[in-house]
Amino acid sequence: MRAFYGPDPLSHPLSLSRLLVSGIQEMYWSESRLSDELPDFSEVASDPALKKALANRLNETRGHIRRLNAIFEMTGTRARRRKSRGMASLLKDAALVMEASASGSPVSDVALVTEMQRIAHFEMACYEGLTAMAALWPAGEIYRQLDLNLHEEQASDAVLSELALTVLNPRALSAGEY
Repeated sequence: MRAFYGPDPLSHPLSLSRLLVSGIQEMYWSESRLSDELPDFSEVASDPALKKALANRLNETRGHIRRLNAIFEMTGTRARRRKSRGMASLLKDAALVMEASASGSPVSDVALVTEMQRIAHFEMACYEGLTAMAALWPAGEIYRQLDLNLHEEQASDAVLSELALTVLNPRALSAGEY
């Protein structure tokens, strides 16, 4: 597989391999940035179950980074981070929401879950596209590694949804923060 190292995959003749590698580089950047930001988000959380979910999310994110590194090795491509404008925007929005929320209030936990789910949905969309491309490659290991990341994102999103629906949203409502 020939790797793409230019600033924009669309500025060169487009190929599936360039598109796949570019997407993996963006997810490498995204997962790396998220692993940097998650401890700060966890500090803002007041609910113990939410703190635990964010700690689990951090461990999963670190695992995603390891898998992406393995994919770079499988493709013979240099592990390189390529800035994801989508993830950068989501992380900026999440930081702004956290600054605006009163730390420790029930609604700040709801806001945190909402932002984390926006991020998870972005990552799921990216991994779904990448797994669809990787499914075309003869070596199925790239697909398997990306699919593991996708399923972990989906599971993390489900945990956050359940926590919001059963604990955090009702708590914020009963505290009069509607």
